[in-house]
Amino acid sequence: MAEATFATSFTATEDTPSLVNFGIVQQNGDTNETLDAVWIKEADITGKNFKLYTDAAATTELAVNGSTITVYGAYYKLTGTAIGGIYIKYAANIGSADSPDSSFGVKYTVSDSVAVTSQTLTNSKTEVVTSYSLNL
Repeated sequence: MAEATFATSFTATEDTPSLVNFGIVQQNGDTNETLDAVWIKEADITGKNFKLYTDAAATTELAVNGSTITVYGAYYKLTGTAIGGIYIKYAANIGSADSPDSSFGVKYTVSDSVAVTSQTLTNSKTEVVTSYSLNL
């Protein structure tokens, strides 16, 4: 059974792009669970003091690419390599005391697979809604 939880906070470095930690926390000694998808609520990242990027140089803003980043309702859905390739950068000279923009809504899917005789059984915990906190 998929039991892992999602990392719900992250510390960014002021004035530089920081890789966002979309990771999972394994539970109860089960270490083979995987993070299959992350959804980022579009309204929560629009018009904020920060932007999300898909490159370490912060030159390409988060946008649909048709494969690993798609639109799913009011969310950007990240799969595959996109999950581990999102960077955040706050506007110049914005610190934690200067910005109320310190979180955004996310959903996530975690799966747990086990091989039984000649088949693999997978259990998924899908679209768990939470808030992802940002610290500067």
